[in-house]
Amino acid sequence: MNLFFKLFGIVLIIAAATSLGFYKSSCICEEEKLLSQICSSLHSLREKIRLNYGEMSVIIPLCFSAEILNIKNGKVNINTKIPTIERQLLSEYFSTAGMGDIISETEKADTYISAFEKRLYNKQIKTKELCKLYRTVGFLCGLFLSIFMI
Repeated sequence: MNLFFKLFGIVLIIAAATSLGFYKSSCICEEEKLLSQICSSLHSLREKIRLNYGEMSVIIPLCFSAEILNIKNGKVNINTKIPTIERQLLSEYFSTAGMGDIISETEKADTYISAFEKRLYNKQIKTKELCKLYRTVGFLCGLFLSIFMI
């Protein structure tokens, strides 16, 4: 009976540590997904500006989902799930959005699109490595703790 409880505890420790590793891995993948959505939304915004689709207050809610930002009383509120640097870039972009003509707004959007695409490329490379690392470390920590408990 004592062996049964030890085996159950070992399995429980390994499962808990492994699930923690997978949870951390999914959080990193979620950040990459949000960054990808920001890039596609900025591309959409750029095209709507270029085609003179309307005022910025009308275009922005059409291009960006509620996961990324929302507009209340004319103020853009950026989701806190977005990492700090990307949030600062977006708030910098929206602080002066709509202040220029179509050509300057399109060029400004191109500048921010290239910045976000560079960040997305770097994030994709790091995400693959970190996801595998967190999953492996989670399992190995659980295995180490269970061996330590024996």
